[in-house]
Amino acid sequence: MIFKKLFALVAHFCFLWPLIYRLLGWVQGKPVLIVFTFHRVISSGGNEKFLQGFVRGITLYDFEQQIEHILKFFHIIDLETFYDLADGSSRPNGNHPMALLTFDDADSGHKEVFARLASRRIPGVTFVPTGFIDSDRRFYHLRLTNICNHLTDDQWQEIMRSKIPPEVRSALDQFDPHFAQSIQDVRTCLIAPFYEMKPPLRDGLLSEWERNADITYDLGIGCMSWADINRLPGQWIALGSHTVNHNRLTLLDRSTALADLRESRLILEKETGKTVTSICY
Repeated sequence: MIFKKLFALVAHFCFLWPLIYRLLGWVQGKPVLIVFTFHRVISSGGNEKFLQGFVRGITLYDFEQQIEHILKFFHIIDLETFYDLADGSSRPNGNHPMALLTFDDADSGHKEVFARLASRRIPGVTFVPTGFIDSDRRFYHLRLTNICNHLTDDQWQEIMRSKIPPEVRSALDQFDPHFAQSIQDVRTCLIAPFYEMKPPLRDGLLSEWERNADITYDLGIGCMSWADINRLPGQWIALGSHTVNHNRLTLLDRSTALADLRESRLILEKETGKTVTSICY
């Protein structure tokens, strides 16, 4: 394992990885397929008030620079071609490595991205969390970031004295009760226990904190509307499911997970009139 990582690092810095991909395709007897996953793409620089890097996003300029580099080494394919190559029902045209571009969360900022891709005849896939479309719901990590950005020292001390789940308590106990540490440190340590928390408990706790501190959401991050989604250039941008509620499926019981998967596909097909064949969990 150490040798593989060292070899991959050397290959990366020596720009040998395109050669390695071709060798892998030759050795394995199958095409090399790569999936690039994007989250937020924004018009200007990221803001440090956002908790995680992928929420801060990359600028449109940086995104287009990334696409230029991808195009140097990969042939970008659409979703149907990806299926056919992955299951072996078709063979690649040439030996160039191939890549699929995917975009999570149906972020409203993706509208400009998709317009630019379509103008260049570059395909992609957007994965849609149906329960957040045309809704004021927000992803839990955005709600947590928003809370951290607004709470005063007194309010944080009140939270630290309140009854909270053990995993959250364990994270908060490392901080001084008088809040001597920075808010950035506190909110960063909270993301891990919230990530592992059962969705009903997590959402209930966030609602309680928002209600007690009289906090409203003002991060400005939202999803596209159904009207936006139906206006996407369908010839170039395919639609996939990102479940209904954007929860980790491993935290759900089997019946809840299955219902979430079935409903997301039904809603997408009803709202768009298109057949949905893919999911990003």
